[in-house]
Amino acid sequence: MSPFVSIIVTSFLPQSKPYLDLAIQSIKNLDYPKDRMEVIIVSPKNYEPLYDGCLTVHPLRDPYFNSHALNFGAECSRADTDYYFMINDDVILTRNCLTNIIASANSVARFIADRMAASPLKFLDVLDDDALSGRLGLARGEDVLVMAGDANARGDRGSGHESASAIAASPMGIR
Repeated sequence: MSPFVSIIVTSFLPQSKPYLDLAIQSIKNLDYPKDRMEVIIVSPKNYEPLYDGCLTVHPLRDPYFNSHALNFGAECSRADTDYYFMINDDVILTRNCLTNIIASANSVARFIADRMAASPLKFLDVLDDDALSGRLGLARGEDVLVMAGDANARGDRGSGHESASAIAASPMGIR
């Protein structure tokens, strides 16, 4: 079964609606199973873009900042979300991009797991006791730099979003 994906689209200005129309159409054309994704549009209170099959929400914070909008969209997503895919309203997606991104993410996760099994990581900066299962961590192995975090970094323990994680890895050859 394909992982569940919450696609969060931020849209700030009513004047950008023609771009948002194209972005939403490109989402509807994705080759990803429609029952394994949701689309959440985040906009300021004075702008209400509505599309079939999409949820439009408004952050409670004022003024509207894109970073707050993305976090608010994630908070409004389903509890069983496996991946968050966040875009602005002027992004047009290719038909297979979501499938490719998930395959890449899974490949990175396998790479990290293999490297961790081969060589324990030395932690550089840890905000919790265990960087890869705690809130946020930065770790360095022999030839990989790993940054990991989970939804708990927002401080919402118990909200049902604990299973969604973010992992980024970079070859240590870039110094």
